[in-house]
Amino acid sequence: MDQSTLISSILDYADTRNAASYPIATHVPGLTIVRSRMPTDMRAGLMSPLFCMVLSGRKETWTGETPVQYGAGDGIVVSMTLPVRSRIVSADRNAPYVAMAVEIDLGLIRELDLEIEQSSETLASHRVIERGKVGQKLQNAMTRLFELNFADPTERDVMRPLLMREIHFRLLTSGEAGFLRELSQKDSRSFRINTALQCIKNRFRDKVPIRELAELAGMSVSTFHDQFKRLTGTSPLQYQKDLQLLEARNQLLDGKKSVALIAYNVGYDSPTQFSREYSRKFGHAPSQERYSA
Repeated sequence: MDQSTLISSILDYADTRNAASYPIATHVPGLTIVRSRMPTDMRAGLMSPLFCMVLSGRKETWTGETPVQYGAGDGIVVSMTLPVRSRIVSADRNAPYVAMAVEIDLGLIRELDLEIEQSSETLASHRVIERGKVGQKLQNAMTRLFELNFADPTERDVMRPLLMREIHFRLLTSGEAGFLRELSQKDSRSFRINTALQCIKNRFRDKVPIRELAELAGMSVSTFHDQFKRLTGTSPLQYQKDLQLLEARNQLLDGKKSVALIAYNVGYDSPTQFSREYSRKFGHAPSQERYSA
């Protein structure tokens, strides 16, 4: 399947499911697609470790105050779970935004890294979100993964793990995966920061003291704070608040609970403070979320 056929196939797949401009899951676990025929407003969201390959159009993603722009032929590797702001900046009916994304399995990254003989590179030369051109071999593997949507279930179940392993291998041997390799090394600072980040993610409803997080990372409080902000673009406290607010939005869109109950559910002691911080992040009150979705 060549690139133009792949784009047409993704568009047809999305259209038959009446997909919006948000990522939609496919029949292949871990593979999502996005298509949009118009630019979008800036949206706040949570981006998990993934590889995204853009086939058409252009998008930008912000972590903190740092933007990353990527378009047709580009791929981005996201190595950590990050609160981000994103928008599609170039898309129309003749040239829609079309992209594919696969979840990154950090366990598989560590396993493959042990088998690949490459020199270690320093953290300073890499970012949590890396952009680069997608090589032909990686694009071919992504194309074959998408084609499994049309395979019989047995073929899909057998071939998916093999293709995911190939995709992870291609990523590790590309120039955009230096940070992933850092995360696979348990003595690296990025691995230790990620350990603390996972603690916040698992306990975001609690007020995890920064001293506890610093001890978990094996750093002083000041070093931990500086390293965390350098990697994620935000402070540990703001990271936790972003997770709380994003989870609150998910519960609001579900439409089954009151604003006050959701505020308490995600860890806020005061519904008033929750409403104020929610409005600051999303641009409207939580009570309006169901109507603005």
